[in-house]
Amino acid sequence: MAVNISQSAGLDQSSSLSRWANATGITATEDDIFVSCPMLTGFGYGIWRLDHNLENVKVIMDDVHGCCGQLDIQTEGENLLVAENTKFQVGFYDRDGKRLNGWGKRSRNDDEGFGSCCNPMNVRCCSNGDILTAESSIGHIKRFHQAGEYLGFIGTAKIAGGCKHVAIGFDPKRDWHYMMNEDRSHVAVLVPKKDAPAESEAVTGSPEQAAQMIESSSSKWQAIQARDGKLDFVTLNEGVQGFGATVEFMKDDTAKFVFFYGVPSSPIGGSFVFKRIALEACGQDCKAACADGNSEKGKPTILVH
Repeated sequence: MAVNISQSAGLDQSSSLSRWANATGITATEDDIFVSCPMLTGFGYGIWRLDHNLENVKVIMDDVHGCCGQLDIQTEGENLLVAENTKFQVGFYDRDGKRLNGWGKRSRNDDEGFGSCCNPMNVRCCSNGDILTAESSIGHIKRFHQAGEYLGFIGTAKIAGGCKHVAIGFDPKRDWHYMMNEDRSHVAVLVPKKDAPAESEAVTGSPEQAAQMIESSSSKWQAIQARDGKLDFVTLNEGVQGFGATVEFMKDDTAKFVFFYGVPSSPIGGSFVFKRIALEACGQDCKAACADGNSEKGKPTILVH
């Protein structure tokens, strides 16, 4: 069975409706179904309540704010949980949209606070009533009591930066936590440390080469893996991964960069060859300093002093 919410609510079937009314979350209790979607005017979101026959549609909240098209809702008993990501809070509401409780704060320095741009992005209620929160960009999962008491840091899922849906789940039998990673179209699984597989040996390239690449850039870089004679790096900004590059060291003073965002297998743009030269070698004709066959045909060479 399917129902058009806008028809049930008597709304105009216009092009603006099809453009704006995209559900960002859906959840249910024993008596109700709740759906969140953008309002027809302004930039806020509304939360709609329906019965199990998908009838008696009612907007119970009409001025909820969400970041980057994200507004997650869940239920606990008969009440509604809202991931109020622009407020850095979790909100508790009754079935009529009346606020019962709320907690959370913005902080990059303590475990209890929510960091990055706008968080928590997603929430999940455990069978015992505890609340799990998921933070986009930084991949943090934390556990709270319903009253807001901080119960502990679960772990960090490895995901790319940016505001996005990071739905989470929990398997109490195995004590496994799950987070959706849209960038790689997969699910990150966090297991207890005692059950985690042994870590592989650290893979490193030449320390001199790694130091050279990090020192020659204004960004903070972190090597993530070595493969086939190449090194994969990612940029870090307050611990959040951003753009990365696959680096192939062609000579001691020359490296080829292929940039990516998210995963090395999805490059963006072309490749660039960086050649380190002495400052005195660069005069009016810089091209002569790198005209030694290192550059690929049709690819630019960038001199780094």
